[in-house]
Amino acid sequence: MARRRPVRACSLICSRAPGTGAWWYVNFQRPCVRGPGTVDTFDLLVDLVLSDDLTSATWKDEDEYADGRRSGLIDAADHVRLTAARERALALAQARRGAFADTRWHDWSPTSDCALPALSATDMKAARSA
Repeated sequence: MARRRPVRACSLICSRAPGTGAWWYVNFQRPCVRGPGTVDTFDLLVDLVLSDDLTSATWKDEDEYADGRRSGLIDAADHVRLTAARERALALAQARRGAFADTRWHDWSPTSDCALPALSATDMKAARSA
C-alpha cells in the first residue's frame, strides 16, 4: 500500500511479505505533478527503511544520492527540500506521529474481488505520446 500526496517530497509505502511483519519505506522524490492521465515525479535516489515497530531505521542508497549531487542531477533546491523532508520523516517515525501512528496499515490486504485499476483508451494514448 502506498500513500502519496502531490505536495509532499516523499511517498510512504507500508509493505509486507506473506508470513512476515510489515515494514515502512519512505521514498524521497520531487512532489508529484498530475497531468491528463499521468502522474509525473522524480526520484531523489535516497530512501528510508523502517522496521514494522519503528524501532530501527536504515538509510538506503546514500551513495547514489551523493553521485546525483556531484553530477548536478540533484540541485541545491532539491537538496534543501530533501534534507528537511528526511529530518521530518525520521522525527515523525520516532514520535509515531502522522502516518506512522496508524498501525491499521499492518493488517490491510486487498479483498479477493479487488480489481486492478484500468486506464481508458484516452489515458493510454496520452501516456504513449508523453
